[in-house]
Amino acid sequence: MIKNMTIMKKPFFILLFLVSYSNIFAQSSAGYTGSVEPQYLVDKPSAGLIGRHNLGINIEAYRYGGLLLQTTFGIFHFVDIGLSYGGDNIIGPDEIKFNDMPGIKIKIRVFEEKYNMPAIVIGFESQGRETYYKNYKRYFYKSPGFYVAASKNFKWLGFISYHMGINYSLETNDGDKDMNLYLGLEKTIGDYVSFLAEFDFGFNDDMRNVFGQGKGYMNLGLNWYAGNGVTLSAQVKNLLNNRHEEKTASRVAGIHIIQLF
Repeated sequence: MIKNMTIMKKPFFILLFLVSYSNIFAQSSAGYTGSVEPQYLVDKPSAGLIGRHNLGINIEAYRYGGLLLQTTFGIFHFVDIGLSYGGDNIIGPDEIKFNDMPGIKIKIRVFEEKYNMPAIVIGFESQGRETYYKNYKRYFYKSPGFYVAASKNFKWLGFISYHMGINYSLETNDGDKDMNLYLGLEKTIGDYVSFLAEFDFGFNDDMRNVFGQGKGYMNLGLNWYAGNGVTLSAQVKNLLNNRHEEKTASRVAGIHIIQLF
C-alpha cells in the first residue's frame, strides 16, 4: 500500500481515467498521412498545435520505472492547454516517488505558416522530463518554461519540417539562469512513420559540477501511427553523454492518443 499520498497525487489518477476514454474520431500524428501537427520534437515544443476540440493523451515510460502522463486539449484552433503528472518507480517494486507538482502548459499561435514564413507560437510549460530532483527543484531534463518556437514545413519525399525555439526555464535553483536555444527536424517516412531529431544547446544546464557538461543534448525519436488514433514512439536521448553523473544515453517509450470531440 502506498502511504502518505497527498491530494497533489490525485491529478495522476485523473489522467489515468482519461486514458480509458475512447472516441471514434481518431487522429493521426505521424507520417505523410498525419492529420495533426506534432506538438513536440523529442522533448522540446514545436510550433505545432493539436487542433480545435482535439484531445491528446501522452504516456511516456522512462528510467527507474518512471511514467509521465500528459493531456493536451485544443480549446481554439490557435490555443492549446494541458496538464501532466508523473513519478519514478511507478513500474517495479520500489516505493513510488511522485513529482512534487503537476505540470501545466499553454501554447498560443501568433503567426500561421505561410509560403515565406514559419508558424510561430509563444507558450509556457512547467513539465520537465524524467526524474524530479527535489534538492535542485528541477527535472533531469529541465522544463521549457517560457518559450517561442517556429516551425516550417516543406514537401520533399513526403514532408520535412524544420524547427527552432528559444526558452527560459524557471528551474534555476541549480544556479543556471541562462536563456536556451534548440533546433530540430521531422522527416516523414512513408504514410505512417516520422523520424525526429533535436539538438538542445543546454545553455541553461551547463554548470559542469551539477548536471550538464556543456556539450548540449542530442535526442532522436521515431513515431509510428498504429491506427485508431494511437501513435507509438521510441526515443534515444543524450547521445553526446552530456551528464555529470551518467555517461550513457537513455531510452524512452511512449504511447500517444489523439481523439476528436
